[in-house]
Amino acid sequence: MQKKFFLTLLFSSFSLFGIECFGGCEPEPECECPLFNTDCAIILDTEFLYWTTEINTVDYAIKNSNPNPDQSGSRCAIGKYKIADYNLDPAFRIGLRYYHAHKYWEVSGQYTRFYNCGSNTTTVNPANEVLLSTFYLEAKDPLISADSSITLHYQLADFLAARVWDPNPHLRIRTQLGITGAWISQSWGLDYTTQNMNRDTVSTKWSFEGGGLRLGSTVDWFWFCNTYLTGKVSVALLAGTYRNDIEQKSTKVNEQDLPIDAKYKDTRLAYHVQFLLGPSMQWPGPCWDFEIFAGYELNAWFNLHEVRRCDPLQITNACPQPLFATGLLGIQGLTVRLTIGY
Repeated sequence: MQKKFFLTLLFSSFSLFGIECFGGCEPEPECECPLFNTDCAIILDTEFLYWTTEINTVDYAIKNSNPNPDQSGSRCAIGKYKIADYNLDPAFRIGLRYYHAHKYWEVSGQYTRFYNCGSNTTTVNPANEVLLSTFYLEAKDPLISADSSITLHYQLADFLAARVWDPNPHLRIRTQLGITGAWISQSWGLDYTTQNMNRDTVSTKWSFEGGGLRLGSTVDWFWFCNTYLTGKVSVALLAGTYRNDIEQKSTKVNEQDLPIDAKYKDTRLAYHVQFLLGPSMQWPGPCWDFEIFAGYELNAWFNLHEVRRCDPLQITNACPQPLFATGLLGIQGLTVRLTIGY
């Protein structure tokens, strides 16, 4: 409720400011005007992000609250999966643009930084509940708790050139092309405790660093009274280095049962799709121009996220094979932008 009140108050304040300072509502924007009503402009974009991460293949336990007597020793999936969840966390994005009105060209650079975390705990009563791990554990006595802690570090930088189009008084379009760079890493820690207080800890981490090309388009669709519907779609292809490490420690390890300590590295292509949509209010002035935007943003990454596990059937084999699960990495939430042009 407080967030809704804050956004409503912010929109109202900017609406009154625009009507008072810039002469109220125009019936429609002039056809020949660029996004901001100046010859050339230096434009600063500051964005507040309130995002969360959506990710799959991060199951860490299975809980069965109504087991049959013969299920206590089962290693099969009987019960409900427990999944690592991310919180909603604040972040920021900042950008700087230069618009050349006479040639309808724009160059820009922007940087996004996002840190997201989450934790989960699952406990059971061994007398009438069963908790199984989805990772191989050295300790064989019944589990009583499983803890998950997960973090994501996300950084993205773009340098783009754009052509601005004014096809009619109600529509303004930018077509963008440029280079992009990404630095993304996820750390996931698991802690399993058994009835006899034996513990297994699993640490898995993957990271990607790469760069490539980005192609996109933004649209401002004029509605009424300085109000627009603003949208953006972009796609990027990046080549970079991917690393994946997994380590396991156990209080039950002896000379015959060694902990897991495996590392993986390759070069791969990653694909990024960005979607942004929401209302904006824009006030062009003789010297200063203002815009405020609030909307929904989705970032989807393909061919990045992997979770590697050890196959217990291959433990005694001379060439143990890892199991790995791949999934979609999605980052979504609220994006609020304040733009000032001079």
